[in-house]
Amino acid sequence: AGSTPPGAVVVVDGFNPGLTVREVLCAVALVLQPRAEVTPLSSVETLLGLALQGVAAGLENRVYLVLHNIDGPSLRTAEAQEALAALAAAPHVLLAASIDHVHAPVHSDMPYTSYRGM
Repeated sequence: AGSTPPGAVVVVDGFNPGLTVREVLCAVALVLQPRAEVTPLSSVETLLGLALQGVAAGLENRVYLVLHNIDGPSLRTAEAQEALAALAAAPHVLLAASIDHVHAPVHSDMPYTSYRGM
């Protein structure tokens, strides 16, 4: 069996109603670019750009993003789902996510099919 490439694990609890997509992006951006001066108050565009720029720069860091409840209340917005899909499309970001509402795929307009591997 092959070995898993080293990387950082970022675990996010989507059940938390106070969670923002900015916090998720900030955590990933700081793993990819530890010296970046960003906070969860930075714009979604800035945080996503840093995360994707870090990958594009060929950094060796890999991020395993474990996202519990990707259909959580604070992550249901189009902006959040688009940002997460763009992040998951990056080659050095591997996303493992759960959907916790049994009818989420049926009753939602969230673009689950835009995620790589789903």
